[in-house]
Amino acid sequence: MTGLLVFVEGVHNGSVIARFMQVLEGPEDEVKTTYEKITKDKRHHNVCTLAAGSIAKRSFEGWGMKFEKINLNAHPALFDFFTLDQHLLQGTVFSNCDAALNFLKSF
Repeated sequence: MTGLLVFVEGVHNGSVIARFMQVLEGPEDEVKTTYEKITKDKRHHNVCTLAAGSIAKRSFEGWGMKFEKINLNAHPALFDFFTLDQHLLQGTVFSNCDAALNFLKSF
């Protein structure tokens, strides 16, 4: 399995905001098993899927699991995504993930 784990931290409206974002790539069964472990781990909160599906080519091939630490203040387009609550993140009409997805695809 390959992918990207990003830790994003910054200050918005006087509050420190921190969140992990992760891309998982690999055989479907491995990705699903890993995702299930993440969702069951009590250290993780507000776990949501931004996108899922087959890909023609891995974006992070040969990286294992790359790690990046990012300053949220350098990416203001992500503020709305990082201040959403669990109810909105899990909603079927959630459409604010475009900025987060585009950010992850930039690596």
